[in-house]
Amino acid sequence: MGGDSGPAFARMALDADGYMHGGGPPRAFARAAGQARAAWIDDAYGGSPTHRLRFLLELFDAVRAAWPAARPVTVSIPVTDWLPGGLGADDAVTIARALRDHGCDAVEVASGQSVPRSSPSYRRSYLVPYAELVRNEAGIPEIVRGNITTTDAVNTVVAAGRADLFVLDVVPGAETGMP
Repeated sequence: MGGDSGPAFARMALDADGYMHGGGPPRAFARAAGQARAAWIDDAYGGSPTHRLRFLLELFDAVRAAWPAARPVTVSIPVTDWLPGGLGADDAVTIARALRDHGCDAVEVASGQSVPRSSPSYRRSYLVPYAELVRNEAGIPEIVRGNITTTDAVNTVVAAGRADLFVLDVVPGAETGMP
């Protein structure tokens, strides 16, 4: 693809939301609902939202410093915990703004079942409204996923100006309209 100079496009994707279902860092620091560093811990990394963001921002700064400046660094951020009192869209905007101010190139909205009592709503393109809000309010390019399974769905969101980049969720054997 890129020959000796490396790939034509490469990004570093820091996952501040998912795949750490046990609530491990950095998810545990950003989320207040039921996680290891909950809002009730009042130290340099717990308590206020600003303190809970500190670990994520320190981690991002270290990654950004080590990754080539010409290549993007993106971060997957949580937009909802799917439970009352959990992380919400306003928190996601705050996180995205802080990452933007630290030099993040784009954020990917994600949602999760951070605690067993959450009640997710996984409908078609369910993260698009969150992506649009974060994109418009935080002023940072947005990567969206969330049961987006066809090129028609992608084109609809692009035409409406609701997100910048996509992760197409493909179910094995499904018809996506992709070549």
